[in-house]
Formats: sequence, C-alpha cells, structure tokens
Amino acid sequence: MGSDAYLETVRRRWADAGFKPEPPAPGAAIQARKRRIKLTRFGLVETVVAVSAPHATATPEDVRTFAAAVLQTALERKSKIPRGFGSSLVVYPGFVVQDASPELREFISGHAPKHWSVIEFPVVVETGSQALICYEKTPLWGAAYYRKTRREARSLLDPAPR
Repeated sequence: MGSDAYLETVRRRWADAGFKPEPPAPGAAIQARKRRIKLTRFGLVETVVAVSAPHATATPEDVRTFAAAVLQTALERKSKIPRGFGSSLVVYPGFVVQDASPELREFISGHAPKHWSVIEFPVVVETGSQALICYEKTPLWGAAYYRKTRREARSLLDPAPR
C-alpha cells in the first residue's frame, strides 16, 4: 500500500469511528479528534490521532519530535475540564515510513512515555511491509489500559488491509 492510499484508508476509518478532522500538528499529514464520556475513565476522554507525512525512514529523534508536536496540539485544543479531574487524553501519533531501521524498531518497541492523565502511544507505520510497530509490553502502571490502547492503535492506524 502506498502512502497516499494509506492516508485515504485511515481518513475513512477515523470518520467511521466518529473522529472529526482538525488542523494537523507540525509534520502531520492528517489529524482527528473524538470526545466521549466514559465512566471507566471517570469523565470526558479525548482521543487524538495523527499521521505524519510519509518518510523513507526515520530516527528515534524524528519520532520523538513528531509525537511531541502532536501531544502539544492535543493539549492546546483540549476541553477546559482539567486532566485527571474529569477528563483525560489519549494521543496516537503515527509516524509513517517506507522502511523502519532496526534502531527505530527497537526504540518504538520500548518507548512508553508517561504523562499526568495522558496516554501517549506513538507508533511507526511501515508502509513497505504493511506493519504497525508499537510498544508491546504492558507496564504495571498501565495494566488497566494498555491492552485496550494497543488494540485501539491498531484499529486506527494499522496499514494492513482489513
């Protein structure tokens, strides 16, 4: 699947899941947000998903920089309800590459950023092999959410045909 086809696929997938497009963060090709009340997370949950412009390959620092930009825009556009006191944020920055280096695969497989009342779950989308590369472990502090978070990341960003 080429990068343009991938972007169109996830754009449709997000719309079907109830996400609304929003202006993309720096480096992002597309970005969308969904707000919903979830009793299991004690209030309003805002989920932001973004996909980078396509790259041939990338470094871990490229992914960190992109994820930080997506997180920053997600926080800037968040509702006024305070995080941790009635709202939380889930952010899925998807960095698109044709081919992920072993260094990038190792980095993303062990990268689980921690924030107050925010789940940041960066992934690498490898269009050449149609693979989604992400953090596969479940940290003790995230045991209640990480399995579902990984599943949601795959449903929103996986390049493999469904």
